[in-house]
Amino acid sequence: MALIHYTDLNAVVSILTEPKLRFTDLRYLNDKAEFKHGVEQLCNAFTIVMPSWMEYHPRSKAAREYVHNALQRAVSDFSQYNPYFVMSLSRRSDLLSQWRGYGHYAIEFNEEELTRQIPSLRECIYGETEQQQAALQCLSDAIIIVSKDFQSNDVVGIKGAEAITTLYELASTFKNGGFVEEQETRLIVDEVPNGGIQYRVRGQMLIPYIERPITLDCIKAIHVGPMADQGAALLSMRGFCERIERDWQIESSNIEYWIEVIGSKIPFRA
Repeated sequence: MALIHYTDLNAVVSILTEPKLRFTDLRYLNDKAEFKHGVEQLCNAFTIVMPSWMEYHPRSKAAREYVHNALQRAVSDFSQYNPYFVMSLSRRSDLLSQWRGYGHYAIEFNEEELTRQIPSLRECIYGETEQQQAALQCLSDAIIIVSKDFQSNDVVGIKGAEAITTLYELASTFKNGGFVEEQETRLIVDEVPNGGIQYRVRGQMLIPYIERPITLDCIKAIHVGPMADQGAALLSMRGFCERIERDWQIESSNIEYWIEVIGSKIPFRA
């Protein structure tokens, strides 16, 4: 399946010239209510009867309470938590709503190579039933892990903290079913690199983000959306990519590397 990042021409040139990906602080995404909705879905799952064996598992009640409280705190004030950084991608390679919402260009990634370099790709979940099933499974796993921490040390250890992190990551993949056509996937990162958190201007606000380096092997194709003079845009992009290819073929000793340039099949309407 395709793995596409819809963006604008400036971002395409920047990524090809200096291969780095930008991850935006989850709290500052365009639809920042999504994460809160996801955590609320996890909290709601606590109203469903948990597996009966948990009632008899050592320290499971205390663990269940700990996990529940962690989620409730996230709903009430997520600003107190370490940030999560997200890059959004799509499984749809020529989607009109995405062309309209972004800047007429898209980068297609080699999924195998990209996830080798940044192994944190998660598919978004749209259906309520699927969200509930995923929530129950992840909650059960977290409660088991935290209860084992309590049983061993009476405190939450590294594994328990990682289990809570996994819950937050799951919450960030829950999306409203009305957006299912986007088939969104997300790269989710919770570690701040040595370069630290950077900021860019959006309207009247500074948006926190981080950058992660990749190699050009991760980039498979550049897509050019519906536009006036698409043929000219394709021609100049092909020439630019050929220059990038030559430099990378020499640097990486991979003489077969190339970047496909693909035009949208959707007709342009002014």
